[in-house]
Amino acid sequence: ERSSRSLLIWRETLAKDPMNDIRIRILLVEDNASDARLIKRMLKEAKGLACEVEWVETLDDGSKRLAAGEVDVVLLDLELPGSSGLDTLGRLQQRMARIPALVVLSELSDEDVALQAVQIGAQDYLIKEQIDTSLLVRSIRYASERRQAHDEMEQRVLERTAELQHTVNALRDEIQERRKTEDMLRQREREEERKRLAREIHDELGQYLSALRLDISIIGLQFGKENAVLQEKILGTVKLVDAMIKVVRNLMSALQIGRASSRACV
Repeated sequence: ERSSRSLLIWRETLAKDPMNDIRIRILLVEDNASDARLIKRMLKEAKGLACEVEWVETLDDGSKRLAAGEVDVVLLDLELPGSSGLDTLGRLQQRMARIPALVVLSELSDEDVALQAVQIGAQDYLIKEQIDTSLLVRSIRYASERRQAHDEMEQRVLERTAELQHTVNALRDEIQERRKTEDMLRQREREEERKRLAREIHDELGQYLSALRLDISIIGLQFGKENAVLQEKILGTVKLVDAMIKVVRNLMSALQIGRASSRACV
């Protein structure tokens, strides 16, 4: 008899092989009590299988039990109160972020539905009238192993993704460091170029202008006293050379300021 409560749980341990230490925890979501008893009896008759079975009648109760965890395989009837066919599977997937190994049960012998069920997440599809003990056990084991393999693959993908992300982050950091180094090297090259220009201006152009001014002044002293016109030209030339010397000094100051600014930036 069904209990008046919305949640009906039948739990019993079905252990047939004392050497089998792996206990498969099965959640049966089935609104037909006769079908539920039949499946429980098949599992009880199974050889070499240790399992623990819980039975609930509705999709809501099944979702609540899955949310509590510790379920290895779900046997899901596609025809439940309030849902039918693949809609039942879809609604369960919408409610649960992760579903363990899933075997769907149906009264319909429809290859298209079976294929779609597997494509959207079920590990196996069983037609109720064709189920026997051997087939049920094989399906449960297959679903459990397939889900385990999927989880392991997913874990490897997550680990590999984390490794790749770590590598990407390391490369990004290395690129940033290289850019900083390149910027520093370019800054040093600019500073060295300023130094070279300052030396050349001071050592060559500045000295040439100073020597030229001295020579012009000597010429003025020697010949300018007797020739007023020449004296005027010489004075004009001296002023022009002084202006050029001033320009050179201003240019050297600008280069030195640029060097100081470069050091401050570095």
